[in-house]
Amino acid sequence: MKYKIRRAIREGGLPTLFERTTRRLERKISPILQVVWKNSIRKALPQTGFQRYNKIRIRKRKFGDQVTGILRDKPGYEENYVQMIRENVSEQDTVIVVGGWHGVSSVAAAENVGENGKVITYEATKEGAERVEKVAKLNGVSEFIEVRNKVVGEDVTDLKSEGTADACINPSDFEDCDILGIDCDGCEFEVLENLDCNPEKIIVEHHGEGKGENGLEFVYDERRLRELLRERDLGVKTFEVKNRMRYGYEDKIGWFLGCKEN
Repeated sequence: MKYKIRRAIREGGLPTLFERTTRRLERKISPILQVVWKNSIRKALPQTGFQRYNKIRIRKRKFGDQVTGILRDKPGYEENYVQMIRENVSEQDTVIVVGGWHGVSSVAAAENVGENGKVITYEATKEGAERVEKVAKLNGVSEFIEVRNKVVGEDVTDLKSEGTADACINPSDFEDCDILGIDCDGCEFEVLENLDCNPEKIIVEHHGEGKGENGLEFVYDERRLRELLRERDLGVKTFEVKNRMRYGYEDKIGWFLGCKEN
């Protein structure tokens, strides 16, 4: 602690020391204030709008939420993945989304498919499936999204955990679709290897996953991903890759759009 105080004074004097001390106190006090706010005062306050992730409504926001740090917007949430969905999903498309969670990608797709299209979302957790349904309703696209609380994989018995769906589906049993979106934290290779339907476009978020003793259990492998897309006569038209840390290990995250090659 003494070292941090001396360094702050050395780097910027008393103003820097005051600023860093204030930030440290905010980090410790803020979670306590948020719990008190949520469980008492907030319930009696009027709604003032919505919390949004990448323009998608996530929850109803009440007066004072932004001041207390509750329900902050995330304009860049799943930015590359969602952008690819918005740019490639068209009216009348049938879209399958593997990995629902906050429902942002599903809603983004549903906003484009129109009355004659549909979105089928597979979400492994009950919590995530319920969240997708709530977010779809909040954005007025419930009629275009069918949420299926199922684990996607050929053999997923070792993935079972509390809150995970009892039902499973092999990717070979997916119905025909125009667009397939995959953001499933490590099962993308299994999906691509076992897929029988023949979508025109496949959008994939790919990164390492799972903390092992000597590194990530599922490692980033762009070469393998490209091979699997090529085996389906899909060429990679758009992609972006970024370096990052995952569970303390060096990792990469990439977004890929595979399209039928004419």
